[in-house]
Amino acid sequence: GTCFANKIRPVVKQILTHNSKNSTTNTLKEIFEECDIISLHIPMSPSNHHFISSDSIAQMKRRPILINVSRGELIDTKALVQALKNGQISYAVLDVIEDEPNIDEELMKFDNVLITPHAAWYTEESKRDLRIKAMEEVLRVLRGETPIYLIPT
Repeated sequence: GTCFANKIRPVVKQILTHNSKNSTTNTLKEIFEECDIISLHIPMSPSNHHFISSDSIAQMKRRPILINVSRGELIDTKALVQALKNGQISYAVLDVIEDEPNIDEELMKFDNVLITPHAAWYTEESKRDLRIKAMEEVLRVLRGETPIYLIPT
């Protein structure tokens, strides 16, 4: 999320962030009510399945752009389709979808939906960095330390 925020900073007036483990960030209520662009950069866990649902969409400022580059299961596809139909969401950019590789037929019909393959990270540099970070995490565990990239279950 930090990388995305840094890249978009020159073209937006204000950036709000939320991290459930960090009390200095904004609340989800603030994010949903104030943001014109909502971009998801979170790991998938049982506690955030359908993080974007009909309930969370109802809390959102009217017509935000919704971006998901994390995990498809974070967004309830049926709720997203309904929000696109009724104009609650103005645009959806999805690098991942809920039922990959199957794409919801109704979702494909919208002109205001962009679906890309989840391959933007796939460069030689990214593959090298991934291997290095994985080995660093293994070494942390072997030393009895807590991994930095621990995903809650």
